[in-house]
Amino acid sequence: MKPRQLIVRLLTLFPTLALAGLLLLPSELPLALPTVAALTLHELGHILAFASLGEPSPRLSFARGGLCLSSDKPLSHRGEAVVAAAGPLANLLCGALFLLLAQLSGGVREYLSICAIL
Repeated sequence: MKPRQLIVRLLTLFPTLALAGLLLLPSELPLALPTVAALTLHELGHILAFASLGEPSPRLSFARGGLCLSSDKPLSHRGEAVVAAAGPLANLLCGALFLLLAQLSGGVREYLSICAIL
């Protein structure tokens, strides 16, 4: 890999690496679990969208700035849109659930609101 390509890859991974570093600080450990859960739900949303389209299980690999899902057969434009929207939609639903829990709870309301933002 050329030095320029390596620098570009490191720069695109910087936000992910910075978030991981912040979550390792002792004061931020309570936020690590909901963040990892949100990332997992995001990718699960994409995978479920692939399954709903009748596609075989996609391959998960690392790409610039994150993860990449791909299959042997190219998706239609509609299929691409469904799969692309499924991850953020899963995060929005998770955030809405955390906001609902924050409204119903007493003592951990602030924590649940922060989880919803994550």
